[in-house]
Amino acid sequence: MYAQRRVYLGDLRRIVCIQATWRGHQLRARFTELRAAAVVMQSAWRANRARRLRRSMLAAIHIQKHVRGHQLRRELAQRRSAAVVIQAAVRMHIQRNKFLAMVAMQRAMKEMYRAARRFSRRTAATIKIQALVRGFLARCEFRRRLAAKREREAAAMRIIAPWALTALHRCRFLALRRAAVIIQRAYRRRHARRSQAAVVIQAATRSFLASSRHRRLRRSAVCIQARWRGLRQRRRAGKPAAAAARRIVKALQLEVRPQATLAARTAAAVHTLQQSFHLSQVMAAVKDLQHCVYLSSACAEAFASAGGASSIVHYLRSCNRSAPHMGLLKDGLSALGHVARRRSLAPAVYAAEDAGVDCPSLMAAIMLQSRDNEEVYMSAMAILLGVVGCPERAACVAANAQTVKQLESLGQLLIRKLDMESKYLNRLEGEKGSDVSAREATRKMVAARRQLVSLHQILSAVPGIAPSRELAVAAAEAHEGLAHAPRNTIVRDVLKGMQR
Repeated sequence: MYAQRRVYLGDLRRIVCIQATWRGHQLRARFTELRAAAVVMQSAWRANRARRLRRSMLAAIHIQKHVRGHQLRRELAQRRSAAVVIQAAVRMHIQRNKFLAMVAMQRAMKEMYRAARRFSRRTAATIKIQALVRGFLARCEFRRRLAAKREREAAAMRIIAPWALTALHRCRFLALRRAAVIIQRAYRRRHARRSQAAVVIQAATRSFLASSRHRRLRRSAVCIQARWRGLRQRRRAGKPAAAAARRIVKALQLEVRPQATLAARTAAAVHTLQQSFHLSQVMAAVKDLQHCVYLSSACAEAFASAGGASSIVHYLRSCNRSAPHMGLLKDGLSALGHVARRRSLAPAVYAAEDAGVDCPSLMAAIMLQSRDNEEVYMSAMAILLGVVGCPERAACVAANAQTVKQLESLGQLLIRKLDMESKYLNRLEGEKGSDVSAREATRKMVAARRQLVSLHQILSAVPGIAPSRELAVAAAEAHEGLAHAPRNTIVRDVLKGMQR
């Protein structure tokens, strides 16, 4: 319907165009006639008859054109309707053929699928039957060949048996002799290499000892000369002059460098801790604070009043096991320990906190994290022992379930570590391992003993918390030195020296 309408509209547009063209042509002809009439009117009567004839001819032509146009339009409409009917019939025929082809193809595909499935089933059944038959035939052939092989082996054994034992002993002897030669060659090569290495090590050791002795003697000589010259100069100038010179030098140094005083260094370090975010600056500030609070009580008081403990706690919370952070941990814990040893300033250290984490919780976390670093562990342990030394603070520690859980977990880890190091030492003594490994294992075992004893002291001081039986037994053995009884003389000497 839409296509027919589109064709109809196209024909209508063409008809309108033809009509417009014709009307334009008619108007142009009219204009021409008027102009010709004007020209003829100016001429004479003799053109009148020609003009009438022309008008008659134009009228006839006009009528013929209209008649022919009507005939053409009717013929065009008939052809268009016939074309529409023919196109509909052709399209119907094409679609019917396509549908029939699709139906035939679908039937063929179904038939092909059924045939393929039947073929696959028959093929699988055939393969299975062939496999069973071949397996049966192969087993029969295998049994036949196995029986023949056994007969051949029995016949060969009857022939070889008298010489088999001799050949076997001969082969074993040759293998042992080759192994002995290889072992001797390897031992001689290893002995020569160890001898050469011992010579090189002895030469390097003698060189190092000689150079160390020479440097030590030189430093001693320089020190003796400096002391003697100073003493001689002081004897010449007298005690009052020497004291006055020292006071003058000290005053000049303070005037030239007022920032070199302990108070100025403490204030600058606290300011750096509170304002800076660079790790290198923070590490330098903490190292300065450690020296200042160790040497001066006034610096420790200034540090506590300025809130330096909270700043150090803030940086200690973000430390990990890297080398720079371990240095920061050592210096920070040392500074807090120096301040906490002064009774009037200890509460400022124990009450320091950052983001809800107080000092006891932080010390427990540091002990758990840095249990392999004895220096950091013992520094944190000393601060935590000071905390639990006060009954009120010990009760606060007991109320913190996370801190108690961390301490108990640390105890279990230390017990396992001590047991592993003891077993490792026993294995080294049984296998006669190297002295370096024995010394390192002994050092770790002694450190684990100290850590266990200190942890047992902390848990015993916390009210309402009883150390586990396993931890108590391990701490008692570590305190008495019963965790390992070495049989190796080197290990025994190292253990005694480290315990002293």
